[in-house]
Amino acid sequence: MSTEPQSSDLDSIRATARTFAEREVAPGAADRDRSGAWPEAELARAAETGLLGVAVPEELGGAGLGLREACVVTEEVSYACMSTATLVTTAYMVIDSLLRSAPRPLQERLVPALAEGRLRGANAITEPEAGSDALGMRTTATRADGGWRLNGTKTFITGAPVADIALVYAREKDSDAIGCFVVHTDRPGLERSAPFAKMGWRASPTGELVLQDVWVADDEVVAEPGDGVAALMKGLNSERIYLAAHALGLAREAFDQASEQARVRHQFGRPIGDFRLVRAKLADMYVAIEGTRGLMDRAIVAVRRDNRGRDARLLSSAAKLAGSEMVTRVTSEAVQIFGGSGYMSEFPVERMMRDAKIFEIGGGTSEIQRDLMGRMLLTGPRRPTEA
Repeated sequence: MSTEPQSSDLDSIRATARTFAEREVAPGAADRDRSGAWPEAELARAAETGLLGVAVPEELGGAGLGLREACVVTEEVSYACMSTATLVTTAYMVIDSLLRSAPRPLQERLVPALAEGRLRGANAITEPEAGSDALGMRTTATRADGGWRLNGTKTFITGAPVADIALVYAREKDSDAIGCFVVHTDRPGLERSAPFAKMGWRASPTGELVLQDVWVADDEVVAEPGDGVAALMKGLNSERIYLAAHALGLAREAFDQASEQARVRHQFGRPIGDFRLVRAKLADMYVAIEGTRGLMDRAIVAVRRDNRGRDARLLSSAAKLAGSEMVTRVTSEAVQIFGGSGYMSEFPVERMMRDAKIFEIGGGTSEIQRDLMGRMLLTGPRRPTEA
């Protein structure tokens, strides 16, 4: 197990990420939300700054750090713009999948290019009838011509409309065993949709991939059929923790906006922050944010200790669930504190409230997280091992 990072390292990374987010990302957030234009220039700058390679080993050209540092970057960029942050963590999760499961030559070929922004990646898991039931996927992989031919449809894929490669999970046609394959999006037989029109995260292009006899060479197999479920499960805990970090960044921004509004907005001849109910809202928002942070921190420790263990699975689900419902409440309360102005698109809390809703759906719905946690709590200790 790698050593726990020192607080000075985390402070340095947070300062770098915050400066990048404030200067490069925040100024265009509202315009990107209105236009839906994906943040290509901002992602290129993130790569130049080294932020995409935070969790990449030094021998592959990265900073050699880990999940905690990547979560710090995720939180800071989410504070500035959720759409941009989503694409940053998409890069993290594709890199993470390759580092955990891919053969070394494939890692060496793809990971540095992803960290440097020369390649854009996507994780292609979800299908029209396999969302929460990810293992119910129907996309098939058939042995052919020294490689594999893939057929099926993947949907709601973050980054799909602009990705250069996608990690596609598919079932071997004859054995039903799941594998993971690198698919280059310029391959014959692959079609991708235009970006979907969404309630929030509008500048994060989400779309569909349709595969018709798309050929993948043997040396581009991340996980052989039979190993794909393990590869998929290894990434779920990290994904849920990243979503908690996203939620923290967005909720912090909404809290700061609401706090300032409570100081400057006047009703009945005085600042609304003078009213007890408004102060109570702010207090509840603060407690919810810091409670999620505590759960996320514990989940990170558990994943570092044993990513496949019960504690990691339980705590990552708890962090994701808490973060999802926290950010929905916090952004809603921020709109409430703004009053009628909060419902207007010219004020940022309207965008934040729209951005928040997907947390209760994506990455495993709140209902699914509760079900998973309930099963674990009924078959083991009622709480995780102390960190």
